[in-house]
Amino acid sequence: MFITFWGILALTLYKLIKSYDEESANAAIKSLILVGGSDVLMLFGIGLIWSISDTLSMSQLSLNTSSAIGTWAFIFLLIGAFTKAGAFPFHTWIPEYTQKAPASSSAFLPASLDKLLGIYFLARLCNYIFVLNQWLIFAIILIGTSTIIIGVIMALVQHDYKKLLGYHAVSQVGYMVVGLGMGTALGIIGGLFHMINNALYKNGLFLVAGNVEDRTGKSDLNETGGLSGNMPVTFVAALIFALSISGVPPFNGFASKWIIYQGIIDFGKEAGLANSLWIVWLALVVIGSALTLASFIKFISGIFLGRKLPNFSKVKEVNFIRLIPVAILALSCVGFGVFATNYVVPYLFGFISHDMAYIGTWDSVTVSILVLVSIVLGAVIYALGDMKKFRREDSFLGGERLQDTLKYNVTEFYNTIRDYKPFSFMYRKADEKWFDIYYLSKDGALWVNQKISKTHNGILLTYAIWFVIGLIIVLMFFM
Repeated sequence: MFITFWGILALTLYKLIKSYDEESANAAIKSLILVGGSDVLMLFGIGLIWSISDTLSMSQLSLNTSSAIGTWAFIFLLIGAFTKAGAFPFHTWIPEYTQKAPASSSAFLPASLDKLLGIYFLARLCNYIFVLNQWLIFAIILIGTSTIIIGVIMALVQHDYKKLLGYHAVSQVGYMVVGLGMGTALGIIGGLFHMINNALYKNGLFLVAGNVEDRTGKSDLNETGGLSGNMPVTFVAALIFALSISGVPPFNGFASKWIIYQGIIDFGKEAGLANSLWIVWLALVVIGSALTLASFIKFISGIFLGRKLPNFSKVKEVNFIRLIPVAILALSCVGFGVFATNYVVPYLFGFISHDMAYIGTWDSVTVSILVLVSIVLGAVIYALGDMKKFRREDSFLGGERLQDTLKYNVTEFYNTIRDYKPFSFMYRKADEKWFDIYYLSKDGALWVNQKISKTHNGILLTYAIWFVIGLIIVLMFFM
């Protein structure tokens, strides 16, 4: 039953990309092949489970991964969960999908439903269906931290803001994978809570992107800017979403990341290979949050701040109907962050929160009040300051006024990251699809096809030999 509706969502994903050009058609095909291919592997995993347990009821399973067949069953199902959620190295369909699909489609599927379903299944795999050994726990946490860093590093250099959001949709999955991979109460709660929070702010970010694209017709950060005055509600909502995904208190992204951070410290108290590296995992997830903030400074600045282009002078805010979901999601990000400790976490995760003990002292309501007080004090100090003492003058070059025409492209600063020698090689190879499992598999399949096609020489004896060899292989497999 589960795999049936899992597959229906893959077909829905494919049909929601409008094939208006060759690139969008390729993005749709790539999404279907990667997700569909992982579904085939999941069927193999389900077959292995049936062979060792004689049941397909998930609630009756608790399989040990000490045996080879149990390990392979877990790996096959894990690939399905990772591909659906968008974890490394099965993530490459998401950035291309979000770049070419309508923003509303990206908001509903890669940003929300696909993440919810993939991470839900990962939680079932790691904590109910299988009992993981130390090596598998290590591998899952390693993949989670790799997903965080790789996703955010690729997002930093993107010019297309929808593709930037696509890479962040990948990066955020890493936090969920790390939390669930640890298997502790703090880790599970942090991973599941982050799954919910991600659905809120990521959905909102894609709707914001859709509003901007609808009003400007542009998706390149070099071709936008200065829209905060024209689209004030969209701007405020985008700022809340950006601060939420970056893990800035008191928003919901910080609340779930904080629990994951504490979960990693608590995880390090136990013995084990992955446990002993807790400081490495903690450093990587914190660095990922810092780089996320840096990336969203680019997103907010490139779209809403800076000098407004002349052709955007008549741009207006989207209609009220389109602002309602954005506003609701923004308020949810605030509410889920402010009331996380005392209300949201106990209510949503009461079934396991009784086993949870915070490592540090943190109360979300108190933190929110302190943040609010600091903002009010800053506003008061600004108001009391005599700003009339400062004079602002335009810049001149050869007698010409520059201020009206000069525009700094926010992407130029981030291009220095791409050109930095330790990263330039990686970015160049990424552009050449060296790390894209879809193109690697495609090239491998074409190479095998070329080799096999040479055996089609028109000689009947050759075909008979291949027929016999194939029949022997099939009989060996089923016997």
